[in-house]
Amino acid sequence: MTSLSVRALTLFDEYVAMPPAARECALASLARSDTPLHALLRALLDADAGHEGILQRSAVDFLADKQPANSEDPLDDDADCADQSRIGSHLGPWRLQRLIARGGMGAVYEAHRDDGHYQQRVALKCIRNELVSAELVAAFLDERHHLARLDHAGIASLVDGGLDGEGRPWFAMRYVDGSPIDEWCDARNADLRTRVGLLVQACDALAHAHAQGVLHGDIKPGNLLVTPDGHLHLVDFGISSLFTGTAPADPKLAATPDYSAPESLQHGSRGPAVDIYSLGVLAYRLLCAQWPAPRHSLHGLMPGWSSAAAEPMERLLLQAPASASVAQQRGARSVADLARALAGDLSAIALKAVAAQPQDRYASAAEFGADLRRWQEDRPVLARPLGRLARLGKLMRRNRAATGLAASLLLVLIAGTGITLWQGQRAAREARATLAVGQLFASTLGTATLSGLGSAPFSSRALLNKTEAELRRMSLSDHPQLLAHSLATLARSNAVIGDYKHAEGLADEAMQALGGTGDDDGYVSATQVSMLNARMQFDEATRLATARLAQLADRNDASARREKINFSAELAQAQWGQGHPPVAVRTLDEALAQAQALGRGNEELQAQVLIRRGNYLSRMSRFKEAQADLLSAITLADSKNIVLADDGREEELFMLVRKSQRIDPALSERLLTSRRHTLGEQHPKTGRAWILLGFTQYYAGSKVIARQKLQAGLSMIEAAYGREHPDYAQALMFTAYTAPSDNRDSVAQLREVLRICDKTMGPRHEITIRARNSLSIRLLNLSPRAQQPGDAAELLSLSTQNLKFKQEAGLPTARETYVLARALMLHGHRSDLPRAAALLRQTQVAIDRYYGPDDLFSKLVTQTRTAATYLLGHRAEADADFARQLAAVQDSSSDLAGAGEHESFIYRALYAYETCRDDDAAALLTQAADDDLRRQGPDGTAIRESRAYLAALRDGAMLSAPRAQGIPQYELRAAALRHTQNCGSGAAFERHKSTQNLSATLDKGKARPGANGAKR
Repeated sequence: MTSLSVRALTLFDEYVAMPPAARECALASLARSDTPLHALLRALLDADAGHEGILQRSAVDFLADKQPANSEDPLDDDADCADQSRIGSHLGPWRLQRLIARGGMGAVYEAHRDDGHYQQRVALKCIRNELVSAELVAAFLDERHHLARLDHAGIASLVDGGLDGEGRPWFAMRYVDGSPIDEWCDARNADLRTRVGLLVQACDALAHAHAQGVLHGDIKPGNLLVTPDGHLHLVDFGISSLFTGTAPADPKLAATPDYSAPESLQHGSRGPAVDIYSLGVLAYRLLCAQWPAPRHSLHGLMPGWSSAAAEPMERLLLQAPASASVAQQRGARSVADLARALAGDLSAIALKAVAAQPQDRYASAAEFGADLRRWQEDRPVLARPLGRLARLGKLMRRNRAATGLAASLLLVLIAGTGITLWQGQRAAREARATLAVGQLFASTLGTATLSGLGSAPFSSRALLNKTEAELRRMSLSDHPQLLAHSLATLARSNAVIGDYKHAEGLADEAMQALGGTGDDDGYVSATQVSMLNARMQFDEATRLATARLAQLADRNDASARREKINFSAELAQAQWGQGHPPVAVRTLDEALAQAQALGRGNEELQAQVLIRRGNYLSRMSRFKEAQADLLSAITLADSKNIVLADDGREEELFMLVRKSQRIDPALSERLLTSRRHTLGEQHPKTGRAWILLGFTQYYAGSKVIARQKLQAGLSMIEAAYGREHPDYAQALMFTAYTAPSDNRDSVAQLREVLRICDKTMGPRHEITIRARNSLSIRLLNLSPRAQQPGDAAELLSLSTQNLKFKQEAGLPTARETYVLARALMLHGHRSDLPRAAALLRQTQVAIDRYYGPDDLFSKLVTQTRTAATYLLGHRAEADADFARQLAAVQDSSSDLAGAGEHESFIYRALYAYETCRDDDAAALLTQAADDDLRRQGPDGTAIRESRAYLAALRDGAMLSAPRAQGIPQYELRAAALRHTQNCGSGAAFERHKSTQNLSATLDKGKARPGANGAKR
C-alpha cells in the first residue's frame, strides 16, 4: 500500500458523499493540483458507481490493479528522467549501469566496480532526487548504519558507502539476482514444503537482524528476494530502526499497511513483534493466497482501523472465489486437498504469528522459524496441541522404514477383528476434538498456552473463566489426554494471575482425567509439580518430581532429556523451599549440564536454567556467580528470544537491588523500552519494568518523576492481577520504599504487602520474609514525629521472626541480623548492646563473603558497627573510625549512602560536645546539614534532625530526647551527664554565642560547607 493509495482512500469517503455537481468541481480542481491522485481517486469512484460495486472486491486487490506493476508509486516522468540520468555516472569506484527499482525514498541501480582493481557487481542505492529532505537523508543514513551491523547470508549486506558530489549519501549492497518471494513461488508452482522452507529462511534472516537490535519494519514480498537456486535474501531496510527507535514520522517512510501489525497502525508501535506479524501475513499470502482476515472494506485500509480477527487459512481458502488456480500453484490437486494440507499445524502456526496482541505471537523470529521446522520434520509444533494418536502418526511419518514392518505385523494381528476401523474412527474423533480445543484456545488464550513445558502467558481472569466454561461444554470424555492437557494449561494460566487454589484444583483434575492412559510428554505431571511448589507443598512436589525423573532415567532421546531438565528445575524449586539451597543449586548444575549437552538449537532452554540458577545464587548473596549466570543467559537468548533475554536483564536488576548497589537508570530504561516493544504497554512485565525504572531513578536523585513511574507500574500490575497477587504486593513494596521517613502511610502499605504475601505464599516463603523485612526497615527508619507506641515492639518481633525463618531455611541472614542489631541498639536497652554487637559480627562475616567493600550495604554495616563500638564505651576509638569513614566518602547523592554519612557526623558532634569542644560540635552539625540539604532539600527528615541538634546545642543541651532518631535516648542522656561533669556550666554562654549565627544561617537553608574549619 503506497502513500498515494492511502491518500486516495482518505479522500474517498469525503468525495463519494458529495452531490454529483460538487464532486465534479472538486475532482477538476484536484486534477490540476495532483494528477496521479486524481486518476486513482477517479478510478475508485467510477468502480463504486458500477453495477458490481467496489465492496464486492478486495480494496487491496483493486488498488493493486490500478498501480503500475513493480512500482512503489506511479512513475512520474520527470522523476524517472532524473533517476535515469544517473546511469553511466560514477559513485566512488562504482559505475551505475541500470535502474533496478525505485522505492519510497531511494532509487536502486545495478552497478559494477570500475577502478581496475577487481570485478564486482552490487546494488547501489541513492536518495531519489525529487525527494531530498533532511528527514529522508537521516532515514537513509539510518538504513546504512543498520545494514553495517548485519552479517548474514540471508541479508543483502553492506559493501561500500559514501557521499555524491552534492553531499548526499549512497551505499552499495551485495547484489541479489532474484524475484519477490511470491512471484518466485507462483512461477514454479512451488508446493507447501518449498514455500515453508523459504519462510524458514526468512525467519533466520530476521532473527539475525533482531539479535543485532535492528528491526526491519517493512516485511512484504517485494523485500524478500529469492534467487533461481532457492536462496532467500532480506532486502530494503529503508524504514528500519533499532529496538529503541520509534515509528517514522514522515509519511514517505511508512510501512506497507497491508502487512502492518494492528499496534503499528494504531499507535506507531515498533518492535520484533511487529516484524513477526508482517511475516505471518506473508505466510498467509504465500500458503493460501488470502489475507488473515477478510478485507472487503475500504475502511480496513485506513490507518488506525482495527481489522477483524484472523481466521484459519483453510477456512479462508474454502470461502474464497476462484481458488482452483491457487491450489494448482501450490502443487495441490484441488482446493479441498490444499485446505486439508493447511489445516492443523500450519494453520495454527500462521494464526499464532498474526495474533492481535503482541504477547500472543511468537516471542521471537527464531521461535517462529523453529515451529516451521517442526512442521517440516513432522514433529509436534508448539502452536498446536496433539493427542497421543496424532503424535504416534507423526512419529510413524518421520520413521517410515522403521515402522513399516511393525505396521505390517500389526495388521496381521488385528485382521478380521474390526480394530483397524475402530482405531481409524477414534483417530478421526481425536483429530476433530483436538482441532476444536485448539481453536478455542487460539481464540481466547492464544495458542502459546498449549505448548510444551514452558510458562503460560498472561491472561485476564475473565478470559480464563470464559475459556474454562467453553472447555467444559465440550464432549472430551473420550479424549482423556486432550482433556488433561487442556485442564493443565488452564491451571498454569490461573497460577500466573495468582489464583493458586483454583490452579491446584485444575491440576489435580487434569491428573484424574488421565486415568490409566499415561502422561507421555510429562506436561500434566509437570503442571501438578509446579502447582505444588506454588502452594509451598514442597515435600509432595519433591516426591512427584523424583518419581518422574526415575521413570525417565533409562530414556535418552531428545524429548526425554528436555523433560528431565524441566522436572529437575521443578525439583530444585522444591528443594529450595524445603530449606536446602545448596542442594537446589546442585540440581540446577546438573540440569544445566544436560541442557548444554543437547547442543545447538537449545539455547533458550539453557538460558532458562541459567536465569533460575542466577536467581538462586543472588538470593544466597553469591552475587558474582549470579551475575555471570545472568549475563550468559542474556547472551544465549538475545539472538533467539528477546523476551527471555529481558527476563535475564530483569533478574539482573533485582540482583543489584538485593545487593544495595547503585544502578544506572539507563539499564532500567533499556529494559522498559524493550518490554514495551515486545510485550506491549499493558503487560505486567512491562509494569515491572516501570517499577524498576522508577526505583532506580529515585535513588539516583530524580524523586518526583520516579514516584510517577512507580505509580504507573503499580497501576498496570493492579490492572493485570488485582490486589491479592504477590506481584502486586511486590510492586507496592517498591513504591513504599520511596516514601519519606516521616510518611506514616508507607507503614500501612507495607503491612498490606505482608498481609497479601502471608495469605498467598505463606509465612515462611521468601517473598513473605522480604515483605516482613521491608516493614521492619520502615519501622526502624521512621522519623521521631512519625513513630507511634508499639512500633519498637513490632519491629523487634518482626526481625526476630525473620531471622528464625531464614536460619531454618539455610539462607544468608546478613540483612536480618543487621536490622535486628539496629533495632536493639535504637529501641532496646543498654543491656542489649552485647547481643547487638554479636549480631553485627555475624553480619560482617556475610559481608566479607558476599559483598564488595564499595557496596552501600557494606558501608552501612561498617558505620553501624562503629556506632556499636561508641555505645559500648569506646568513644575515642569510634570517633577516629567515623573520621576515617567520612574522609573516604566519594559520593553521598544516594539516600542510603547519605544516611550513614549523616549519622557519622552526628556521632562525631556528640563526642565533640561531651569532650567540651562545642565549636567543633557545631561545625560538624553544620557539615551534616550541608549534606542533608544537598541530598534531601530543605524539608528532608535528616536536615530537620541536624537543625534540631543545633538548636538544642544553642539552648544548652545536645538534643532533647523526643527528637532523637539516629542515636539512642539512653546515650543522649549519658552524654549530657558527661558534658556536665567534664565541662561545667561556664561553657554555656560561649556555646550559645558560637552557634547563634550558624543556626540563623540554617534556618534560611544556606549553611556553608566546612564552617568553623571542621574536617571530614
